[in-house]
Amino acid sequence: MRAVVVSALLLASAVHAEDRVPDALGLMVMLKVVSYDTAFATHGAGDFVVLVPYAAGQEAKAGAICAVGAALEVKTIKERPLRFTPVPLGELGAKKGAAVLLPFGVTPEVLKATREKAATDKLYVLAFEETPVREGALLGVALANGKPQPLINVAAMRALGADFGPVLRLARTFQ
Repeated sequence: MRAVVVSALLLASAVHAEDRVPDALGLMVMLKVVSYDTAFATHGAGDFVVLVPYAAGQEAKAGAICAVGAALEVKTIKERPLRFTPVPLGELGAKKGAAVLLPFGVTPEVLKATREKAATDKLYVLAFEETPVREGALLGVALANGKPQPLINVAAMRALGADFGPVLRLARTFQ
């Protein structure tokens, strides 16, 4: 019986992994959407630093996401050098970055703390899945008919002062 349960869990996680956009592709889509923001210039200057927050014990997960970001072919966004930096959750802020990238399976505590800090500091909040976008993250990506589709939280977009223009027609939006 135990083997059956373990096998079912492994199969469910494998199926679930196939149902999501690969991290590198998801990052590329989200960064492309951010580049369409007509107010991009008002969100800082210098390097475009994407902060990857982590709670205690999650440092390796954040580091792995940063490694995926560093391996992207895209090295700039709107002529700003692109960097990914892991950061303890309590150290998020505009002085350190322009965006926050939430890892897959982000905990409710990390999501809440990130949204609060991002709202105060006017940071882009990116996510690899739909749930955080539904709950207030600005931008995400999910599969639609086997292809990546941007997810945009319109209320978060307005609160940030962002405008993704024509991308809104292609994206799945949430209020």
